[in-house]
Amino acid sequence: MFKLLMILILVSSNALGEITAYGCQYNAKNIKHACLKEESKKYTDYFFAIYDGHETANVSDYLESNFYSSFKRIQSLYEATKVKSFVSSLFINCFAKTYESLDEKYRNEGSSVLVAYIFNNYIYIVNCGDSRAAICIKGQPYNLNAEHVPLRKDEMERIQIAGGRVSIQYKNKTNNALVNNIHLSDHNYIDLAKILYPTEETDIFHKYCKYFENFEVYGEPLVNRQCILTRAIGYKSLKNLVIPIPEIKKIALDENVEFVIMASSWFWKFISTIQAVEIIKNCFLANKSLQDATRELAYSAINKGAKDNITVILIKLK
Repeated sequence: MFKLLMILILVSSNALGEITAYGCQYNAKNIKHACLKEESKKYTDYFFAIYDGHETANVSDYLESNFYSSFKRIQSLYEATKVKSFVSSLFINCFAKTYESLDEKYRNEGSSVLVAYIFNNYIYIVNCGDSRAAICIKGQPYNLNAEHVPLRKDEMERIQIAGGRVSIQYKNKTNNALVNNIHLSDHNYIDLAKILYPTEETDIFHKYCKYFENFEVYGEPLVNRQCILTRAIGYKSLKNLVIPIPEIKKIALDENVEFVIMASSWFWKFISTIQAVEIIKNCFLANKSLQDATRELAYSAINKGAKDNITVILIKLK
């Protein structure tokens, strides 16, 4: 019988009303999280993060211990010098410094990082990797970020320009023999997307095995036959190909913004943004607690076949 680890993360009030958050994890040995509130005379900010380790938990463990302290240290320097574009520049700098601080032993492993940062009545979604966030505004679901994966067109083109290749292993359907990698970057992107990523809804992740002519695709597209991510902290052997540069989205918080869902990649392989938001909306309409809503969201993926590595954080904003 599987068991969810439930964690009361944050209950607080600000000018927008009460901010509450719950998180849960299921068999998430490589995934760490951080959910913190910081108060000063100048402001109150909220920091939520999911660190999803790939290959091992070494880098996600390091980030759990060091990323937030690095963030606050750089934040204090920015405040002292009154840097413009404060938050975006702060995060880009923090990711770069954290990457530089990693030991060279993390050459072949890394971690995705997803942060939701609430500051001055805005929420910033900062992503580097394959975790994802969704938001509900006036009852409508919206994606807040795209995953950094090799089949994403702009990421594949960037990797090619930097001298790398995107490839995938495949096997003969008649005898299951593994065959040499096919280099996806040598083929037309649109055709490959139709073959590898057919979806019923635009934001549902592809199923693992799709057919490519007489062969069955085996596994995930890889950067230089090694990494399923195109952006991450770590993977120093793939420097300039797998990069630690986050994408950042800024959303104004007002009475129309209801809640934000953050989750690791494995959750989104089974549940779409539309489905996730509907589950939470129905829970709140039924007057279920935030804890029960978060649990139901996690179980929705587990019941569809998710086996491990699930972390979900639900942030209620009104």
